[in-house]
Amino acid sequence: MFDGRLGSEEVFVVYFFRSDRLTRGEYTVNADFDDGDKALKTRKKLLRTLIEQYGQPAKDKRRWNDDFHKGDPEQLGWALESGDVEFITTWHRADAEITLRLVDDSGMELKLEYCSPEHLGAQPSTPLSALL
Repeated sequence: MFDGRLGSEEVFVVYFFRSDRLTRGEYTVNADFDDGDKALKTRKKLLRTLIEQYGQPAKDKRRWNDDFHKGDPEQLGWALESGDVEFITTWHRADAEITLRLVDDSGMELKLEYCSPEHLGAQPSTPLSALL
């Protein structure tokens, strides 16, 4: 676990290993999002960067926990702050599943996660020794 950067954002980085192989990496934005609109702007900026690097996502969904604000795009920030909506974007690649997630679960969290096929139950990933 350590601090790092993802584009212009400061992030908290965690790597997960299984049998000395990197299987998952998480990058959590170290911003104290005081409102949903600020979090949405940061997500949009990261999403653009990820689309440039990986192409269009396989899935880009809003998961509504309460649809009170669902029909009002001006209220997306408030819906996020209220925990009423989550944003989940996923890319499927041969070497990883990449997910950008913005949720408010006891505080807004914007996280980018890379999961190897090994972590998802398929073929092995990069040995730790190859990364050192």
